[in-house]
Amino acid sequence: MLRFSFSHFKKYMTKSEIFHKFASILSLATLSIVMFFGLMSPSYAELVEDKSYITDSFVTEIQANEDYSFDVTETIDVDFITPKHGIFRYIPVSTGEYKVKNVKVIGDDYDVSSNYDSNKKSIEIKIGNKDRVLNGKMQYIIKYKIVGIKADKASRDFLKLDLLPTEWNTSIGNAKSTLKMPKSVNWKDAEIFYGSYGSTSKLNDNNSKFKISSDDKQITVSAMGLNAFEGVSIRSYLDNGYWVGAKNYDSSKNIISILFILFATLTFILWWLFGRDPHFVRTIEFYSPENMTPAEIGTFIDGKVNNADMTSMIVYFANKGYMKIEDIDKENFRFIKVKDIDQKEKPFAKVLFNSIFKEGDSVTTKSMPKDFGDKFAVAKDSLRGLFTGDNKVFSTGSTVAKWICSALLVVLAVTIVTLSVSVSGKIYYILFSVALILFIVLGLAFSSIVVYGKNSLSKKQRSGYLFFGVLSLLISSFIIAVLSIKVVQSNMLGLISVLCFVISSIFIIIMRARTKKSADLYGRIIGFREFIKTAELNKLEALVEEDPKYFFNILPYAYVFGLSDKWIKNFEKIKIEQADWYSSSNEFGMYNMFIYANMMGSMSKSFENTIASQASSISSDIGSGGGFGGGGFSGGGFGGGGGGAW
Repeated sequence: MLRFSFSHFKKYMTKSEIFHKFASILSLATLSIVMFFGLMSPSYAELVEDKSYITDSFVTEIQANEDYSFDVTETIDVDFITPKHGIFRYIPVSTGEYKVKNVKVIGDDYDVSSNYDSNKKSIEIKIGNKDRVLNGKMQYIIKYKIVGIKADKASRDFLKLDLLPTEWNTSIGNAKSTLKMPKSVNWKDAEIFYGSYGSTSKLNDNNSKFKISSDDKQITVSAMGLNAFEGVSIRSYLDNGYWVGAKNYDSSKNIISILFILFATLTFILWWLFGRDPHFVRTIEFYSPENMTPAEIGTFIDGKVNNADMTSMIVYFANKGYMKIEDIDKENFRFIKVKDIDQKEKPFAKVLFNSIFKEGDSVTTKSMPKDFGDKFAVAKDSLRGLFTGDNKVFSTGSTVAKWICSALLVVLAVTIVTLSVSVSGKIYYILFSVALILFIVLGLAFSSIVVYGKNSLSKKQRSGYLFFGVLSLLISSFIIAVLSIKVVQSNMLGLISVLCFVISSIFIIIMRARTKKSADLYGRIIGFREFIKTAELNKLEALVEEDPKYFFNILPYAYVFGLSDKWIKNFEKIKIEQADWYSSSNEFGMYNMFIYANMMGSMSKSFENTIASQASSISSDIGSGGGFGGGGFSGGGFGGGGGGAW
């Protein structure tokens, strides 16, 4: 089973590890999108005429209305040579240009459904009864309304309509279409195309197959012996103001910018009310405040229980004289129990210590008890439980506000994609929804890690998370910019949408306030961290003289702060006795203080490998219409489509 959680981004990952983790997620996302493309891609089948029935006539009567809608009546006469249940008719729908509604069939049972194929939607009308078969001649009358949609009120008025379908799967003995307009039209400016879908062949008076007659408000096109998959389309520019009261997406265009502005305002208000830290005073501390263990400090500083926090307890145990550590190699350590853990230690510490030595007083990281992973998780839960109720790190209000805003941002992303699909008519824009949500989540997650881990991450780790956080949000901003500009058709409004998105993201990232009690303790812990980072030589010498083990006592705290190397470097000019609880096969390394930092990093990774291998072992046991742009073609208007018998 493949599972992913942002908690898997451990506190002490190298920049390379962060990159590979991010690359893995990105690869999975890319694969998902590619698979989605595959599912949405159109399938092309060879067009084969159906010889099992004959279409004697196909007559359409179209009444155009001033509001850019068309009432269509189709009368289809067929002759079933072999038994059939009835016929089907499908009509392509261009979401951003027109809709089909009020479908009705006179004199027979029928069912209407919507089908999607790639970036095309169609209305399918299935006429007949599955429990009944028909032979011989039948007549079907289909009525429906086409509602045209203008890009905006200011766009030029235009006529674009399929008079006869281009994908009807039999020849038609007598084909005729009559279009009645609400006002006069100069038909000389009209272009009429015929043929299969995509054909650019134009009708003219010399084409003996077709007859065209017209007056000011009406045009009729008829033909005898129309071939299968051959239709007729018309397109023409009209006088400005020809269509009155036509549906448009002006309101939808404005709503995107309005939604982003409202959302940015909401996130600011929620941050102001719930997301700001209470005032706290930073005090210089030479020891852990409140006698907190390094794991408690690591958890408190960022509100998360990480494996690195738990690993720091090993050196804590060794400093307390409970155990010794032997470095066998980079991936394996031996722990030797010296005495039982003091019962005054925190419950999580006792669970962790006892789980290590459950099966004996000597154990290596590669030979841990089989249930060590479970006990490790129990210890983490116990540690997490120390920061609940009155001791919780962050306020409930800020946490709830952060989740609400994060969820609303995802909803807003889906909304903008939905509006883009509605306005553009391109269903494959849904793919942007997948990518947009992915990068928003990654951007918020990585950036939040940087903000709340600023006191526990090293400079390299912060730069790694920051890089991917900013990159994800930049990609999100780019997608929003493209979609916004596509919808609102205004660079300024598109820029406003992106700016509001960035502002909202910033407030969401920083929207997590500490409680008053937590803030007071935070001031002391930050002071403790600052001392570890900037301690002066004279003060360190005095502390070492007072406590010869001071360096090692503070080392696990430096580790959870991400300051191990800095802490060790502070002692370059101070003579420190080697730890009596640590031995290494690399004797040369014993005289290099940085071996302790390497030890803790290697030990943390070794623990994680052990837990991962146990988890792996357990899980294996368990088991077609054209757009306005470009030239015209047959099948490139409103309606059209095709059909056949079933």
